[in-house]
Amino acid sequence: MQLGDAALERIAATLSDLYYMLYEERAVDPRASLTGNMLAFVFEDGLSVADEWLLGSGRSERLREFRRSFFEVVSGELVEVVGGLTGMPVTYSFSGFDPMTRTTHAIFVLDVTQLYGAEQRRAVLNWSEQVRRNARRLQEQHRATIEVHQALKEQLRSKREDVRRWERDDAAQPPSDEG
Repeated sequence: MQLGDAALERIAATLSDLYYMLYEERAVDPRASLTGNMLAFVFEDGLSVADEWLLGSGRSERLREFRRSFFEVVSGELVEVVGGLTGMPVTYSFSGFDPMTRTTHAIFVLDVTQLYGAEQRRAVLNWSEQVRRNARRLQEQHRATIEVHQALKEQLRSKREDVRRWERDDAAQPPSDEG
């Protein structure tokens, strides 16, 4: 499965806008990437004044837990957007926050069975067409073999008749006095 750069940029921008609407802070440098069936949405900062205070006071674990809870609450909206933009259902999602890099990660696992189903259908159709071509070719070869076999049988019958005729002709002739 592939999503082009434009589609990934659109996904990142849309998720960033949704994050702003839900958290009221701007994500910095939002990016989306696709590896296999996993879509990653990553951005930096997007922290509120309270978030900054928690980081500054050494409470990064409390902030990490708060952001995990926040993303758990809004995951339905995020999943809906990702599903709508990719055209594939999201089977699972999770997120995390790294206080050292001030980076948020959201991962969406896409259900690509519909995509692979279409590819499998195309492969089966191609295979069935190949089977039909091979069957037609084998039928033609079979018909040609039958025609050759019938021609050989006809030649054999003709030769047998010739031999019988010669035998009759030899039997019908009077014995010769030579001898």
